[in-house]
Amino acid sequence: MQHVARERVDAIVEAVFQAVHDLGVYYAAPPASWGYGQEVRTPGDVFGDRVGTCLDTTLALASCLEHIGITPVLWVARGHAFLGYWRQEDAGLPDAAGLQIATGANAVDLGLLGVVETTMVTRDRRPPRDLFRRATQAPLDAYFLGGSSELLGVVDVGTARMMRVLPLPARRVRPDGVVEVVEYHPATQEVSGPGPASPGIPERGPTSPREPSRPAPPPRVQAWKNALLDLTLRNKLLNMNAAMTQAPLLTPSEQLGTLAAFLQEGRTVSVRAVDDLAGAIVAEDNRDAYALPGDVRRDMLLRRSTVYSTYPGDLHRSAMNRLRYRARTTIQETGANPLYVTLGRLDWTLGDRQLSAPLLLAPVEIKGVVLPFRVAFDESGAVTLNRSLMEKLRLEFGFTVPGLDELPQLSRGDGVDVDAVVRRVRESIAESGLPFRVESEARLAISGSPATCCGATSTSTGRPSSNGRWCDTWR
Repeated sequence: MQHVARERVDAIVEAVFQAVHDLGVYYAAPPASWGYGQEVRTPGDVFGDRVGTCLDTTLALASCLEHIGITPVLWVARGHAFLGYWRQEDAGLPDAAGLQIATGANAVDLGLLGVVETTMVTRDRRPPRDLFRRATQAPLDAYFLGGSSELLGVVDVGTARMMRVLPLPARRVRPDGVVEVVEYHPATQEVSGPGPASPGIPERGPTSPREPSRPAPPPRVQAWKNALLDLTLRNKLLNMNAAMTQAPLLTPSEQLGTLAAFLQEGRTVSVRAVDDLAGAIVAEDNRDAYALPGDVRRDMLLRRSTVYSTYPGDLHRSAMNRLRYRARTTIQETGANPLYVTLGRLDWTLGDRQLSAPLLLAPVEIKGVVLPFRVAFDESGAVTLNRSLMEKLRLEFGFTVPGLDELPQLSRGDGVDVDAVVRRVRESIAESGLPFRVESEARLAISGSPATCCGATSTSTGRPSSNGRWCDTWR
């Protein structure tokens, strides 16, 4: 693959997908096997017999992509398998096969790695016109938006080939009855210079702007900042796994920036219970928002400014009323609004502890007395970065994200560009090699101690920041 644009790679994969679909392959149960595992049909069996399971079709399409020079990746989920492919050359995972999926999932989030639901290549009576788009969107909605716990492992075929893991010889029968055996011979490439010791997600090019080094802050400024920040794991800004007053939201795949833009533009966003599907186009068997196709959830946000909480009926009303009560009580007592929509979730580890923390915070208010509940942006605040998290990661891992002293703004100039912030954090994680991942998740949550809402933050040089107020602890 000679420096082909990502869109060109997608077009080639779509052509292969359509060609296999036109063969009329049917979905079928796996063949009889013994013991733990599943007997896999060869690509010849899949294309010849026109039958295959999710694993069969995944391996068959992967062999086609490798044959034409596109490096495939195999994703294994609980009871399922689907296909991935690198959208640019010289990219790969650090291990040929592994159970740690954070690096691969981060590559999917960054758009470096495409994914395809291969069961949709099987015969359908009325295939939709946008079949390939749906096939690429289905794994994103099912496994890369809050469903990554279902992912069990990932296999990078390109890295496996570099480690001399080669496929079995292929057999085919010619029309005259002669059986031919074709062995795999990896292509050899001339190397003009020493390359990386192992493949990985490519670093940003030399033209990527790098933040100039800043002078160290005066000791008194650093001591003041450390006194303000609670960097223990009691702080809910570092550890959301502890009990807290919150309402998780079912945010459509990669629509975090849209939700933030709506709020910053002054639009209210309706929050419905997970089983309140009023206004949505649903099938007869759709009982709640979890069962809605990703396209329907995206349409509800874009056209109706509606998202769903994870709570049904009475639990939803109770959670929303509790959030509103806690927010009003705190405002009356302290004058500070503790209610935020968290934008993005960083899954990270410290020692043997699995932790989650919000990436950005947007102050909001709950409006109205008639259902559905509506959430509006608190104009007295601003979308802010979780400075406690950034400082904790810097101290523990030396991890920093260039260019976030002043958060990037939307082109319209009416708020923070949340998508740009998320992408910069993901790129920095990919460069660092840390097993962290940013999920496109949002929650309504109560942030804590008003004593730490200082009205303005401080940059590392001691100058005031225009990013607005922020809170360091949650309760």
